[in-house]
Amino acid sequence: MKKRTTFDAKEKRRDQRRPVSIDGMIDGVRFDLIDISLSGLGARTVALGQADGLELEEDQEASLTFTAPDNQQVTLAVTIRRIDHEAGEFGATFARISDQEFDAIEKLMFPCRGEK
Repeated sequence: MKKRTTFDAKEKRRDQRRPVSIDGMIDGVRFDLIDISLSGLGARTVALGQADGLELEEDQEASLTFTAPDNQQVTLAVTIRRIDHEAGEFGATFARISDQEFDAIEKLMFPCRGEK
């Protein structure tokens, strides 16, 4: 059984996030996508805050790229909403999502039974 990501009262998430483990990139710097919802995501820099060249700021827009489990290359416009420099984690919301991008997010949120 997969563990669900929960959130406490201080969080302002509207949608429940689903845990994932996917390699991604922002501005050429690799990170791990750790959870995703229909409205946003959580991620961790591979070196836990030591990623050279990745300077994130809250409310910054960025282009996030990853390869979905079905080998589809996905690029999403995101807005950085939360940064935890100590843990090397950040949270972002999606911006300007096309139908194709929404379909890719939906596949991560609701994989077919038997898929991981």
